[in-house]
Amino acid sequence: MWPDLYCQIHPGKAAALGIAGGERVRVETVHGAIEAVAWVNAGIRES
Repeated sequence: MWPDLYCQIHPGKAAALGIAGGERVRVETVHGAIEAVAWVNAGIRES
């Protein structure tokens, strides 16, 4: 259904991290990392 992997991020968090919608981002945890396209979405909870 989706041609690429997306990572939803709240506009406030995106602004604080300097991320614009459509940019490729790298999400890292202690278990690994993945790259995705940032999807800035005000409809999700800001954490």
